[in-house]
Amino acid sequence: MKKNLKRFLVALLAVLMVFSLAACGGKTEPTPPDDGGDGGDDAPKFKDTFTFAIGGEPSSMDPANAGDSVTGLVTSQIQYGLFHIGEDGSMVPDSVLPDWEVSDDGLVYTFKLRENYWSDGKKVTAEDFEYGAKHTLSCAPSDAGYKTDIMCAWIKNAMKYADGGVSANDMDDVGIEALDENTIQYTLEVPCPYFISMLANSIYNPVRSDFAVDGDVTWANSADVPTNGPYHLTYIDKADRFEMEKNQYFWDAENVVTEHLVGIVVEDMDAQLIQFQRGEIDFAEAVDATVCSDLYAGTDTFRTSGAINYYTGINCYGANEALHDRRVRRALQLGVDRAKICEAMGAGDAYYPLYSFIPDGMPGLNGDWNDEAGNLVYLDYDEAKQLLAEAGYDKPDADGYVLTLEYSYNASTMHTTVADVLTSEYKKIGVKIVQKTAELRTFFSDRSNGQYEICRNAFSADYMDPACFIELFNNEFSTVKTAGDDHVNEEIARSKTIMDQTERFTLLHEIEKYYVEEMCFTNPLFGYGSGYLVGDGVTGFTTSPQANFVFWYVKVPA
Repeated sequence: MKKNLKRFLVALLAVLMVFSLAACGGKTEPTPPDDGGDGGDDAPKFKDTFTFAIGGEPSSMDPANAGDSVTGLVTSQIQYGLFHIGEDGSMVPDSVLPDWEVSDDGLVYTFKLRENYWSDGKKVTAEDFEYGAKHTLSCAPSDAGYKTDIMCAWIKNAMKYADGGVSANDMDDVGIEALDENTIQYTLEVPCPYFISMLANSIYNPVRSDFAVDGDVTWANSADVPTNGPYHLTYIDKADRFEMEKNQYFWDAENVVTEHLVGIVVEDMDAQLIQFQRGEIDFAEAVDATVCSDLYAGTDTFRTSGAINYYTGINCYGANEALHDRRVRRALQLGVDRAKICEAMGAGDAYYPLYSFIPDGMPGLNGDWNDEAGNLVYLDYDEAKQLLAEAGYDKPDADGYVLTLEYSYNASTMHTTVADVLTSEYKKIGVKIVQKTAELRTFFSDRSNGQYEICRNAFSADYMDPACFIELFNNEFSTVKTAGDDHVNEEIARSKTIMDQTERFTLLHEIEKYYVEEMCFTNPLFGYGSGYLVGDGVTGFTTSPQANFVFWYVKVPA
């Protein structure tokens, strides 16, 4: 199963990379999925409301800030960007018309926009797209983290505004320009072979200058703010629920069947399952694969999506000096049996051990990236104990521990299972794990601000190129340095100047090897796809290798 998934993803992502280099887009239109309904008196009847769970409290509705998956469950329904990533990994044109122009030198991208309207009836213009991107640049990196690698690193002169604090109206030299009401143009510093794929990120979405506030991301947390997607918000309680209704001015509104979407915040996986079984929600977006793969065996109710890596962040420069030592960090890599974590999940091939950083499915030079990366980490308890002894941790206390470390995570069935296995495994090498749990937003805040010793982390690609994962190693713009060094930053910067694919991928492999194997700045554990539950007969939604859900054309049988 895993290998079949790997071959499928490699094939589709290879196609995507070719697509990204094309001077014009494929003739794909963002049409609704075909579920057999063709009208008439005998046509199926559908409910006017679709209710789905959100696995945590979303952040700001500002496209500059909406970078995590739980926030994306809301913003993906109300915002309509340039592209989105389709189910097969291809880039699907949304606001842009299928034909676009790329200059011969690969630096200038010119897009014509389809006619679309905000939920208050005002036309969406190229100026809205220009302002949206520049508004992102006006925000601090802590509020618009994706801008550094996806915008500042590529768009002409955008790096000047990487720290934020400048008004969007004072960025005339940035390579983002509305040529007229319906034409938007992007100029790059250097050619980028996967620039199209980055335009699916929300930081490039349109924003209304008459509503947004420079440098602020809280302005969007109001149901009164117009949106340009198939739906617009009518009610917001960030800790409880998000209510949306159909945008009657959306360009394809006639194909949007469901009048209302309701997103209910349900952080606990078990609670999502219970609400789904009670019929309180039509869609549970984050459930325990261990339980659900058994409960719904042989049905189409339980599904998985996404190519995701699960790893632990190590605070290599924090208060615990033991983690400053590369030998200790290497011991943590070698002192855990990844297969035991996957077995503890109890969901078969849905989880698989990860011995390098990037999950299965990313293209390499001649196949899957991971096959080429090899085993950068492995299991060896004895070597792990020897490394700890060499670092000076060789005197057991009364309970047999030579070192105590704190492991931080947000409590859920999945994350608790991982924490428990890590605690058991590290005991074998004399390391005591003290588990520290917090609710999702508190955990995210602590992690972003370096308030941890070891913490759980996971990532699904924001664009479909291995560079997306390698960029995580760059700490140059981090508010708090927890891992990485100048060499990593310099090599990542150099990789962006290389257009030859073989040379670029070779360097990216070297960076991964240095970061994971040589410096041990992080500890990859396993790869997986997110588990979710779909009500009987629910159709018309899509997902992607990015594990993002689009409910634009969802239908719920009456």
